[in-house]
Amino acid sequence: MVCASMLHMYGGTMILFALFACGEKETDTAVEPNVSEVGDTGDDTGEESSEGSEGSGGSEGTGTNTDSTWTVDALAELTQSGGCSDYFVYLKNPEDTLTIHISGSGLAMEAHESDRGVAEHIYTIDPSTDDIQPSVVAQSGEHLNEFSCNDAIMNEPVVDSSYSAISGTVHVTVVADGEMTDWGETPANISIEFNNVCFDSPEPFCIETLSISEYIGWLPG
Repeated sequence: MVCASMLHMYGGTMILFALFACGEKETDTAVEPNVSEVGDTGDDTGEESSEGSEGSGGSEGTGTNTDSTWTVDALAELTQSGGCSDYFVYLKNPEDTLTIHISGSGLAMEAHESDRGVAEHIYTIDPSTDDIQPSVVAQSGEHLNEFSCNDAIMNEPVVDSSYSAISGTVHVTVVADGEMTDWGETPANISIEFNNVCFDSPEPFCIETLSISEYIGWLPG
């Protein structure tokens, strides 16, 4: 399930887009996002920042749209999501030309080993520190999630742009679900919440809020 809103900054101009898009992994039941604009009063530079378990939706994309970029309404297109391992979660548009990848290490195992069966952490994103924190990357290109939780590869991913998160907070909660296996699976449910997560790009952009829930801990293959 995915719910989000996006705050874009163009120079001195702030544009807030609120949307609510919920899609279940490997289904086509996403809700059409409700996008609204508030207070666009600055200069229009015409510049755009670039980037990008299955639902439906998306705006004007086509199957191989290499012009997909991280624009003010790009987040509304990301109606599909998935997750696996310990841990990797992705959010993407149906064409797989825009995506956000979120990855970390060991939280499903930590949840299974805890008395409550829960691992919970709030991370402050800051690339200048050595603290353990999730990697959050926004990309644009083609076939971006061909390798994501998948061992049946049909196409080679093409990454046109890749922007890492440089600030904001990420709240991660993992709840153990089932039993660990001898072959390394640590089944669990993960919830990820963004708060003002900003990305290092030629035209900086921020995701004001984003909530993702996925099943992880299983091994592709």
